Amino acid sequence: MAHIEALRSSLVSVLDEDEKVRDEAFSLSRDLIRSCRKLISELVQEKIVDMSGLRSEVSRVMEIHERGGRGLAFVEDALAEYCEVEVLRSTLIVEDIPLPGSLGVPERAFVLGLCDSVGEMRRVTLNRLLRSDLGGASEMYENMKVIGHLIEGLVYPSGMIPLKKKQDVVRSLLDRTGGELAVALYSPGRVPLDLGGTEHE
Repeated sequence: MAHIEALRSSLVSVLDEDEKVRDEAFSLSRDLIRSCRKLISELVQEKIVDMSGLRSEVSRVMEIHERGGRGLAFVEDALAEYCEVEVLRSTLIVEDIPLPGSLGVPERAFVLGLCDSVGEMRRVTLNRLLRSDLGGASEMYENMKVIGHLIEGLVYPSGMIPLKKKQDVVRSLLDRTGGELAVALYSPGRVPLDLGGTEHE
């Protein structure tokens, strides 16, 4: 019986620590997602944002990720949301899309965030159209196409990464946005503009 009690104690100790890590990871991930959504809203309105606080939150999430948070879906969701913020910001300030290594995040989360950023770029495109900023809208649409082309070549089993559905959404967003942009650019009374290859590829 002494052996069984020692075994039980060992199991409880390990599982209690796993539960502690999970609870901490959940709390940090929830806070990170909340912060990301606030910044995404501001970025879509093309406001200047301070990323320092968000990046500190990401560092804490990555610490818990390395301690035992790997494989937790909500941790990956939070990191993907952060990547979405960074990608959207880079396109707005006309910088190269950051690499996963420079952000310190796993490639898997980065790819998912990259896909989701296209939806936010569409919102920016439509806002620019509403302001009659056709050049700016065309520029953001080009960014959407670049990302669409990038992720289209990624083919992996859904059980490994839930990418197929996101790719389908991106294609749909590109088609809809391209159509709306064409209507705005070529509406009666407006001189057609040279988009430099913004037709859907």
